[in-house]
Amino acid sequence: MPSPDKDKIFFELAWYQNRCSNQLIDSRLPGITGFTSVTINQNATVQNTGIESTVRAKLVSSKGFEWAFSFNIGLNRNKLIAFPNLAKSPYASIYVIGQSLNIEKYIHFTGVDPNTGKYTYLDKNHDGVINTDANDTANDLFSRDRSTKFDGGIENSFYYKGFQLSFFFNFRNQPSATALFGLIPGTIGSIPNQSVDVLNRWQKPGDIAKYARFTTRPVSSDYQLGLSDAIFSNGSFIRLRNVSLSYDLPSKIIEKAFIKNCKVYVRGENLFVISKYKGIDPETMGVGLLPPSKVFTAGLQFVF
Repeated sequence: MPSPDKDKIFFELAWYQNRCSNQLIDSRLPGITGFTSVTINQNATVQNTGIESTVRAKLVSSKGFEWAFSFNIGLNRNKLIAFPNLAKSPYASIYVIGQSLNIEKYIHFTGVDPNTGKYTYLDKNHDGVINTDANDTANDLFSRDRSTKFDGGIENSFYYKGFQLSFFFNFRNQPSATALFGLIPGTIGSIPNQSVDVLNRWQKPGDIAKYARFTTRPVSSDYQLGLSDAIFSNGSFIRLRNVSLSYDLPSKIIEKAFIKNCKVYVRGENLFVISKYKGIDPETMGVGLLPPSKVFTAGLQFVF
């Protein structure tokens, strides 16, 4: 039923910054010990900052009809502030002071060579070798932040003479690893059914293609593809997370049965998603992972 709240517009903007030290971290051990790592406290400092904003409004409020709208968005970041002796630790190739904890390092993909049909990558030091060893200072790796850029939700609710309809969308802007790159046809464990995208593959000298030539004898450049930034695609999405339609039976009908309130409702969850992501689902990502289930629910609710 319509809200008795007289406020028409509500706006909230919050900013936070938090620094936390004495972090829990996995300290690596030689495999011969029986364990590859043990959890210890490390005197590292991590800073989390973010902005959260919420808007709620009654767009229409009249006798018997109401339309309420709400919107929220969050931008959250983290950064490594300090890590004593990081350069001499096993994490020197993983973390960088002053950067996000979510950075990962990749070689830069430069396309398919039209003459050979092989994948090519940027050779930073021009030594003729693509070096993917993060522990080697002469590597050809670049840092990339895998953090979500922003996320939030939009909700609309309508009420009219006992009927109530509401639907909620959530959205996220994020970099994602596509399920299409890194699959090497002809190798053990490769997925037999490929996307139609792989039809755009190199077949003869001079071809300008997205994918390298297919072969039963992959070379190093094929395996390096999964270590490059070619695996990334636009993982942003907007999903209709849930829809609910309900009806409150008139009191004059139910009061004779000594019922205070009776509601009939039907609900749906994860009805559809809009995304340019190359794969099954931008939330779960990867191959063989199921997307959020589509669920329908109907029922009666009584209050005595």
